[in-house]
Amino acid sequence: MEQSIETDRLTLRRWTADDGPAVLALYGNAEVARWLHRKPMTAAESEEAISMLLERQAQFEHPYGLWAIVEQSSGLVAGMGLIKPRPGVGEQPVEVGWHLNRNFWGKGYATEMACGLITAHFEHSDADEVTTIILPDNLRSQATAVRLGFVHSGEWFLHPVGLNHRSYRLKREDW
Repeated sequence: MEQSIETDRLTLRRWTADDGPAVLALYGNAEVARWLHRKPMTAAESEEAISMLLERQAQFEHPYGLWAIVEQSSGLVAGMGLIKPRPGVGEQPVEVGWHLNRNFWGKGYATEMACGLITAHFEHSDADEVTTIILPDNLRSQATAVRLGFVHSGEWFLHPVGLNHRSYRLKREDW
């Protein structure tokens, strides 16, 4: 099974047990947590999160899953990218998403990472589309989705956080 995806500036790799500090740096940041509608993660929660990430990523085959986004120039984990089935959504089952450490915002990494995952998705499946969901007030992520070619397709209620999200679709023929 392939363990990484390369882009011009990033390596997307599987999470490891040693990534606890990177998870804490990402999800312990209040600005990042705000867009995920969570409280900032504590050190103890980051250790639990790594265990959960390792368990969840074992359920996926390449290119699907939860990916550590590594900046090639520094070797630092810049965030998490995901491409996975979106439960309970019927005919649009695959979702791509991005969570970036605040220190890496504004560098185009979300767009670059998503390009890598979307390309891998379409190369490894017969799927006609990919989706993403974004909080209505997260204008930066909405702009990223539009840059990638996604089109707003409606609202979607995300039960775990109890909030509506904007749903976007990208069709294979538009990629």
